[in-house]
Amino acid sequence: MALVVGPRSVTLRTRGGEVTVRYEACAALQVFPDGARHLTGLDGFIVAVEPTLYDRLGPDRVAVIDAGVPAAAVVRMPERDADSITRPTPCARRRSEEPDPVRAEVAADRP
Repeated sequence: MALVVGPRSVTLRTRGGEVTVRYEACAALQVFPDGARHLTGLDGFIVAVEPTLYDRLGPDRVAVIDAGVPAAAVVRMPERDADSITRPTPCARRRSEEPDPVRAEVAADRP
């Protein structure tokens, strides 16, 4: 699985396929105080960007999303309960400790 955060879009790639939300076609960007961003495209597809799931998703990559999405699409959300924040499962943590080039990553998109 890979999360690609770039200057024009966010893409989530999984074994089942990929979903991309382009910033210019973002109907809503839910901004959570804990750093999470949920992008909903005009086509209804959603990419949830959860910093707790990606080791390399720092504030600099989240800032790229914030800068790319039009201000009119931004929806500021209240603080979430700790129990509602997505966390890696114990099984995923175990796998993340093994060297694996397919591990979730954050990268810049290419033109």
